Amino acid sequence: MWGWVANALFHEFGHAAVGWATGHLSVPTINPFTGHAFAHIGVRIPLAPWLIWAAIIVTTVRLLRAQAPRWIVVGAILYPALAWWPFLFETVILAGGHLGELAFAAWFLWRARLGINREEDWQRPLYGVLGAYLVGSNAILGFGLLVSPRMRGWYLADNQGMNDLIRLARDVWGTGLGLPAFLLGLIAILTPVITLLLAQSAAPQRSPD
Repeated sequence: MWGWVANALFHEFGHAAVGWATGHLSVPTINPFTGHAFAHIGVRIPLAPWLIWAAIIVTTVRLLRAQAPRWIVVGAILYPALAWWPFLFETVILAGGHLGELAFAAWFLWRARLGINREEDWQRPLYGVLGAYLVGSNAILGFGLLVSPRMRGWYLADNQGMNDLIRLARDVWGTGLGLPAFLLGLIAILTPVITLLLAQSAAPQRSPD
């Protein structure tokens, strides 16, 4: 029960975040009593993507002037494709649920590795458990759909065949379920590896006694 709530909470916020980022009126909805969750992606406010893009460009310029790494310009370059190219938007909006779960997992693992201050050190094991759970559930789903006929049958029948990976494969990519399932599993197992490597490089170095 609580595992489903955790997945659904971060999953639907992931969908909604993509909607918000592209100027859509979006509302994540979760009902733990009925076991239903969805994100309503509403109409797009016409001027909103332009304002968001302008804000990204201004922020990027300021960060570059502050000697930030030049790779930050990638967001400003790619944003128009996300906002106005239907193929990319549909891909990201459908993948956004699982990507949202893994984004939260990365943040939890980062907090588990580095913490914020000593007063919060007792929370680090909880962050680690949450991050590991979100990574594990997505890895099991992705690779399970590849190797388990029983899991594929359940996934295809669940939610009247309207689950995210099915819609992504069928309606956007025109492929079988195996491709998005494999990519989900791959991204899931890479999430802790990349997060912990970055956290290791960001950790303060202790001077020898």
